[in-house]
Amino acid sequence: MLMFLSTQVTSGMISDDEIAAAGPLVSHVSSLWVSYATYYHKHIGKPVLLGLIVIHIGAIAFHFFGKHDNLIRPMLTGDKTLRNDSKKSIDSALRRWIALAVIFFCTAVVSSLVFVLEG
Repeated sequence: MLMFLSTQVTSGMISDDEIAAAGPLVSHVSSLWVSYATYYHKHIGKPVLLGLIVIHIGAIAFHFFGKHDNLIRPMLTGDKTLRNDSKKSIDSALRRWIALAVIFFCTAVVSSLVFVLEG
């Protein structure tokens, strides 16, 4: 779901409906890529993403009504009380530094891609 959401956002940035809305990077890519992205954004990405959202909400409803397992609160708070004992997750300073490094790496990759597309 996140992959399709990311692809939908990316294609939207280089899409143009030729009426009122154009993505912020349309002027930096060729018209061929704009037409591909627009077609994907409207005709493939949107229905797939809407379908995934319906499946996601259906799964949450199934767990809530069928299994009597409330997943909404854990999704909002990030914490879920489990019935059985389980191992605690590892939360150390090293893990947080690694996560921060991954965020910076991803930011650098996206920034360089935007720079290349603009350039």
